[in-house]
Amino acid sequence: MYRYRRVAIKVWHDEKFLSLSLTEKMVWLYLLTGPQTNAVGLYRFAVQSMSSDLGLTLIQGQQALNPIIEKTMAFYDERTALLWIPRWLDYN
Repeated sequence: MYRYRRVAIKVWHDEKFLSLSLTEKMVWLYLLTGPQTNAVGLYRFAVQSMSSDLGLTLIQGQQALNPIIEKTMAFYDERTALLWIPRWLDYN
């Protein structure tokens, strides 16, 4: 596990990021920097863990994740619990 993650400053000018609510932005930054991340942006992910880490209810966590998925910033397969961030290298 890494001790820290870098996030490219261009995230603050990304149209999709700017269109997110404050909670959705927090979830996006969690997806980029959370404890489950790895060097390629494809990893096992649990909405329950994210929600707990961020102090959200499970429903709030899912509601905040949905726009990120809808905007194709990330893809999540609930069956396999895999999350993929296709532009991972652009943000790290």
